[in-house]
Amino acid sequence: MKIAKKLLAGVLVFMMSVSPVAFAEEASEDVAPVQEVTENSNYTAAAEKLQALGVLKNTSLQQTTVVGRGQFVSLLCEAMGYTTLGHDNKQIFNDVPPASVYSDAIRAAYDMGIINGTGDGYFYPDRAVTLNEAVKMSVVALGYDVYAREAGYPIGYFNQAQKLNLLDRVDCAPNDFVTAGDVYQLLVNIVDTDLLQLVEVGDKTKYQRIEGETVLSEHFQIYKVEGQITANSVSAVSALGSKAGRDKIMIDGTLYNVGETNAEIYLGYNVEIYYYKSKDDTVGTIRYIRPRMERMECVEVDARDIEPGETTLKTLAFYDENENLKRKTVSPTADLIYNGVARSLNSKFLLTPENGKVLLLDSDNSGDYDVVLVTSYIMYVVSAVNADRFTISDMYGQNQIMLDPQDSSVTYRIERDGKLVKDITGLSQWDVLSVAASSEYVDDEGIRRIDSAKSIHYDVVATTYNEIGVISTYDEDTLTVNGTVYNVSEYYKYLIKTNKIYEPNLGAIYTFHFNSDHEIVTIDDEGLETAGGYGYLLGVDAKSTIDSTVRLKILESTGKITEFVCNDKVTLDGRRGVKAFDGSKSDVFTALTDNSGKAVKQIIGYSTNNDGKIKVVDTKELDAGGNNSSSLGYYGELKNTLGYKSSDKTLGDRFVFDSTAVLFCVPAKETVEIDDGNGGKTTVEVTEGGAWDNDKNFSVGSVSSVLSNDDKPYLDVYNVGRSNAIELAVIYGKTSASMTANTYISVIEKITTAVNANGENVIRVYGMKDGVAFTNDLSPDGFTIKMYDGTNPYPDASVILNNSYNGTPVLETGDVIRFGTDSEGYIKEVEFVVDASNPEAYQNLNNHGVASRTVYGMLYDCYNGFAELVFDPNEAEKDTDRESYVYALKSVPIMLYDGNKETVRTASVADLTSYRDCRDTTTATKMAINARYGEVRSIVIYTNMD
Repeated sequence: MKIAKKLLAGVLVFMMSVSPVAFAEEASEDVAPVQEVTENSNYTAAAEKLQALGVLKNTSLQQTTVVGRGQFVSLLCEAMGYTTLGHDNKQIFNDVPPASVYSDAIRAAYDMGIINGTGDGYFYPDRAVTLNEAVKMSVVALGYDVYAREAGYPIGYFNQAQKLNLLDRVDCAPNDFVTAGDVYQLLVNIVDTDLLQLVEVGDKTKYQRIEGETVLSEHFQIYKVEGQITANSVSAVSALGSKAGRDKIMIDGTLYNVGETNAEIYLGYNVEIYYYKSKDDTVGTIRYIRPRMERMECVEVDARDIEPGETTLKTLAFYDENENLKRKTVSPTADLIYNGVARSLNSKFLLTPENGKVLLLDSDNSGDYDVVLVTSYIMYVVSAVNADRFTISDMYGQNQIMLDPQDSSVTYRIERDGKLVKDITGLSQWDVLSVAASSEYVDDEGIRRIDSAKSIHYDVVATTYNEIGVISTYDEDTLTVNGTVYNVSEYYKYLIKTNKIYEPNLGAIYTFHFNSDHEIVTIDDEGLETAGGYGYLLGVDAKSTIDSTVRLKILESTGKITEFVCNDKVTLDGRRGVKAFDGSKSDVFTALTDNSGKAVKQIIGYSTNNDGKIKVVDTKELDAGGNNSSSLGYYGELKNTLGYKSSDKTLGDRFVFDSTAVLFCVPAKETVEIDDGNGGKTTVEVTEGGAWDNDKNFSVGSVSSVLSNDDKPYLDVYNVGRSNAIELAVIYGKTSASMTANTYISVIEKITTAVNANGENVIRVYGMKDGVAFTNDLSPDGFTIKMYDGTNPYPDASVILNNSYNGTPVLETGDVIRFGTDSEGYIKEVEFVVDASNPEAYQNLNNHGVASRTVYGMLYDCYNGFAELVFDPNEAEKDTDRESYVYALKSVPIMLYDGNKETVRTASVADLTSYRDCRDTTTATKMAINARYGEVRSIVIYTNMD
């Protein structure tokens, strides 16, 4: 038996001879009743689906726009694939001239038998179309009018449309005018409905509906498939399964290209896909995908609601919206997909992310949760994006993420504000990233970090949303900004706790940055921290309970004595909201003074708000539990017991001074006798009276400026880092010029002899410091000059004063130095950073300390506000594994030294850019960079040094 199939709409001549269609009733003169146009929740999904499938090129009509008859015919013909018909300029209706925008579509619909006008030679294209009229045209277009005619118009067509499910999600009454929202949903249903076809069986014909042969398949070569995604390019559902290949997924053993969709994120889901496949294609390409949530049992749990103490490998415990503890049992054979990659469910750690979610799926409604999808996000705040090396840098020092599109071993997906972006160039500074990496670890502080060495897949969700506003209230979990209460993320709490950002001040203006869950992740306090760090408290003053202002006199680490006003409320040793002064025993004033109201002179940590007021104070005091919640760690007292070695900056065989160590130099402790309470006397050391009452006896110095070889200092030691490196200390009975490891570098332009105001012969130094010209005299009372490694090759002060040693200048044009001055501004100490006569000698003396360092090297690259230096000439040409360091450029003063002209001038980042790339080491431009905590403070560029 021979069966021949033909589309009903494709055999126009035969159809017209069998069943002529007259739509005289489709456009009556009566106006359709007025109806209230309501919001159609399916509008957006329908419009997006039609455009994704390529059925409609444009779906820009507003949801509530009432559609005209001509417009509907045009949309229907486009959806049916009839866009190549009706171009013969033949006029069918009196009111549809060839120039009409609807002419081609109306002519095509007429030729295909979909319309026949009103019977009076007119079509009325601008009249609003009713649902009855739209339904009749749709039923005819699909070929089902052969059944609908039996009951007549409109009942027969409406009933047939309901049988075909054409009216699913169409929110409109039969006589209502249809809106764009109704039309888009109707078209979605039309293109996915099986066509009624005329089938020839021998010498007979009959109508037959063939499943799967739709408008999409017959006119657009688009086909529909349902099933579970069992593999993608990164992983398979089972840890033992095979990947699907790059940019592919697998459903029931069949591969599909993902195309422009996000199909790969639905690994493990039961989905519905529509794919395009021409006769020449071996693999179809997905145009549209939807998870079939109606076919799956799904439990989604936010990471914040998970109860780790009750969760096991077999049970996920969490709190519901009513704070009731719930438990869901996980199938012992469940497949685990952790951040996009299949893993064995062998640790509770995998079910308890700190940020993100856990999704339990019963993918086949069998009653067992057979798929566990875990998304564990680690927060990043973008500080820079390097498009040349495909790296993302974090604002707060986390490991860089490298997403190289040419690296076949790593896959990634980046979404920014709900839209996919091709690569990292679509990201910008201050974007908040939720990064799900396939491999994580927990560091020594118990913080989850990305294991970049093992991660093979990254899912990055970026948000740009921020809000500028004022905080009116806050607590541990929320901030009220501009009157709206926002949750803060766990990452925000971590940044506050570790002092990577400071607690915002009530009433101050900040920029708040949010993650994809609309939680505050960080605040942009650029310029808010006007001062801060560690200082030595010299004085405390408070007026009265009426005027509760508290002032702190602090010797800053730069050597400057500054008086600060405290904010009304201060974070004291980690305790928020402590009153500066209220007359109680718990206020800031009481904490920093003795019983007589005098300041307890001590090292403190502090920071200020944008008004310059103290908002954080940290001391070494312990709380009632014996803990210290501040950033200031007190190690203990070292009283003249350990000897100092200048060659390696060691103290005994136990300690070493960090290259950035700050020493607060204070008077020697006074020894006095006091009553011992038993009628006798006892000797104690005190830090008050005498020299302690004169602020001029307090100074700040670097280790090399304060200590000499074999000294056995009296120290109070704070903040001892790794390898017992002393970072902060008080030294008793010593003084120093005001120079620390924090001092800015300077470049010398000229040295001359001069006569000072006292008639003394001096050596006068001209140059630039911090991008500003300076002029200072070397102290006529003597000074020291040391090399950067701490050695002093100039033991004879007389030859230093003559600025010559064995005929070689000690100081010369182009030298980069740091110097400290006395109270009269005379240079007392000079420390070489780079010797212009022999700069290469400093190339490997980088002294990379935690906080401050000065390096000399070749500029490799300059990009997006960052500079990279390479130190080893033999590694300059390497693209990987070279020793290099990246520094942030932030309003940085740049000074350029011209070796030919022996001049110094200010420069710009543009100058840096012109000197980048040291792959040709013979012409590479050298430079000195002074940085603190990775941020460049000043730069000296060396040119024409041949």
